[in-house]
Amino acid sequence: MPPAPPPAVHAAAIAAGAASASANAIVSATFAATNGAGAAAAPAAPASNNIRGKIAECLAVAERFLKREFVADRLLRMSEEIPGLFFHSEDGDNALTLTLNGNVFVVDVELLENGDVAHLKLSFASEVQADKSAEQLLFTMLRDNHLDEFHNAMNTLMFWEKASSHAFDLFDVMRVLGEDLEKISAMERRNAAALAPGSDPSAVVLTEGHGLVLTNMRKLGPSLVFWVNSGFRKRFEEESARGRISEMLSDEFPVWWLTLTIGEGGSSQFIPKGLSSYIVDDFQSLVGNDRCEVISGTLLGADLNFVTLKQSAYPAVNASFYLEMGRAIPLSSTVVGTLRVSLTSEALSTGPARDLLDCLLDLSAKETSTPLSRNLALYKSPVQFDVSVPPHPAMGLTFVRIQHICQIFLLLKILRRQLIFNDLVQSCLLPPTESSEELMAAVSIDDWTPPDSFGGTLTSLLSGQQHRFLVRLEADNKPNVVFGGPLDDGIDADAINSVLQSTMNVRTAFDRAFQQMKMDETPLLAAVDVME
Repeated sequence: MPPAPPPAVHAAAIAAGAASASANAIVSATFAATNGAGAAAAPAAPASNNIRGKIAECLAVAERFLKREFVADRLLRMSEEIPGLFFHSEDGDNALTLTLNGNVFVVDVELLENGDVAHLKLSFASEVQADKSAEQLLFTMLRDNHLDEFHNAMNTLMFWEKASSHAFDLFDVMRVLGEDLEKISAMERRNAAALAPGSDPSAVVLTEGHGLVLTNMRKLGPSLVFWVNSGFRKRFEEESARGRISEMLSDEFPVWWLTLTIGEGGSSQFIPKGLSSYIVDDFQSLVGNDRCEVISGTLLGADLNFVTLKQSAYPAVNASFYLEMGRAIPLSSTVVGTLRVSLTSEALSTGPARDLLDCLLDLSAKETSTPLSRNLALYKSPVQFDVSVPPHPAMGLTFVRIQHICQIFLLLKILRRQLIFNDLVQSCLLPPTESSEELMAAVSIDDWTPPDSFGGTLTSLLSGQQHRFLVRLEADNKPNVVFGGPLDDGIDADAINSVLQSTMNVRTAFDRAFQQMKMDETPLLAAVDVME
């Protein structure tokens, strides 16, 4: 489809309509219109309530006009700011139709007289079929006046068009990615049902596999929800069942997700035209193809074969796959170093270095809407916690660049380990889930080794006995509490571990253990420190 440049007359009209001086003219003209043709000869002293009514009516009409012209002006400016994007408008009887287009994609928007978005259609001048969820996402951005997000989406579509070539159609690559992730998710659910009978396969995939696959949810492209804090999972499942999953992808909730997209820089392995999947189901399909080969990857419970391109099989493209985090993930310097070694330093983006505990306190405060501190002595709970660990540098991960989708599973495993560690430490910072008028223990956390372990000293308030312990993440990312010596005053280490692994909450695990000891009339305990 040939590009349609914006008519100069319409552009001038939009600019004039958006100007503040024009607003007064619109109000005056509208006032005259609402009084009829003889408005100039209106009575000299109309009733005050009639004047107020006319003014309100004028302002309402002006507001509707300016809202519509404001949206039109923003879309026009997008075409001026994004090279290769063109704008066209057509004013009909009841709606203003605005068009943004490149050479292979077209976005048509209908605005009603009051400025509301009536309809949006995304179409392509190629064999790619527009995804209805992509249309809905763009429609929602405009309807909710998220024009910056809409601008970013137009920029993304324009980049995919420009970076495509005779060998790669990046719009089709994105379609294949979404379909392949859905296939992988289905395989992992089957594997989870076999590996963990009685468990919810979708829940296992969420926390151990590639995660929950969403399409065009907050950004264009497939998204993966790959971790939800254990204390929030029940609500997450309930809201998801109600179709409210989009509302859960917010800084206010302990939900972690990423979007897979294609952006500028590097050179990733894009699937060439003629192949319909990165997943190799049939080796015979590649027989005689001297440009492709097979590599092994991993998913939950099995290995998987992927197709990749032989070096120099196709001209390099200045574009790569990016995993964009829904919100910055606080990573310890150890994990950042691991990612830099695995992916090179240019392949990930992090914010400035901060103390890890400060990052976790900020996260906890957002998710609970409660000011938090390192000392929780004010809470009436069986165990009192005080967190006094040495500073540990951390950075907020915002995106990772990858070469091939077979890298996603390993990256998610690395990120989950940090998130699980963060959850365990945060559980010592959050208010208790168990309440008690009687203090049974005090916890003073004083050392840690993120993202692998933290430990402490447990002291009985009655007996004065102290016990060193270590909370560590095992190879499978399951937490385990290990005490440094014999327990002869009623502490049930197995019970603590059982609660910890089911709740992922250190405070709850110790609180319940002490409450059970009280019920059993066992000598009470006390303080916990964290050791390396």
